[in-house]
Amino acid sequence: MWPIPFDDAWPGRRGLPTSGPDLRLARQVMERIIQDSRLDGEDISVEVQNRVVNLFGTVTSLHARVIAADLARSTPGVTDICNRLTLARSADVPAVTEDLRPDPFDSLVARWEDEPVHPGSTHRDRSAMWKLLTAHPEPGTRRRLTTDLICTPSAFVALAGLWTMLTPLVVEGLPAYAGWNGAATGLAVTALGALRVLAPRRTAPLSLVIVTLGGWLVAAPFAWGVAHLMSYAWNSILVGTLVILFAGVDAAAVILARVRR
Repeated sequence: MWPIPFDDAWPGRRGLPTSGPDLRLARQVMERIIQDSRLDGEDISVEVQNRVVNLFGTVTSLHARVIAADLARSTPGVTDICNRLTLARSADVPAVTEDLRPDPFDSLVARWEDEPVHPGSTHRDRSAMWKLLTAHPEPGTRRRLTTDLICTPSAFVALAGLWTMLTPLVVEGLPAYAGWNGAATGLAVTALGALRVLAPRRTAPLSLVIVTLGGWLVAAPFAWGVAHLMSYAWNSILVGTLVILFAGVDAAAVILARVRR
């Protein structure tokens, strides 16, 4: 096993090797890393043993760590890699594009290197890895959860509220008080649904308010004595039920997101 670049102060070295498949493979990997402009200035060393590449050093971003691993993994002849690159204290962790999303385990290892050594021991507390496993879900999971289970249902809630606002305009014979109630309730549902889409983290309690408004839409035709207007009554019941369902999914997603933290 030989490190590239070579360190003349490396203790116990048996001399500079001149040939061998592992050395050639280490040189190939290192050449690819050096030639990649995205890794300029990064402190990266390469070791190869039995065609398994080990990456050592400290990089300034998680982005660079992922790129180095991808370059090593895609080098012909490499069977596996062990990415032991650590992140500098000032590492720009969020600067990772969607197409270069890091391996979840690699991300945990990088964070684990920064965990303090347990007092009286030369090793880090292994319980720290479990804490990281539970505190840092797979990259993108929380983002997908927010988009799919919170923002999307809330957008449908806003559309349902908009339809409720317009309904009194197309229903004939609807008393004015019932029409104004529908318009006001629809406006409230639309506004709250839009707020949930725009600021899902800060407006979580609003999902329960939306559920309540959905229940009122179901009950409104009977409360106002206009249940005999079948088109209006069934429309209000159907829209109210959909609002309850969408807001319920929203509320459940909020609870699930908090449990995953």
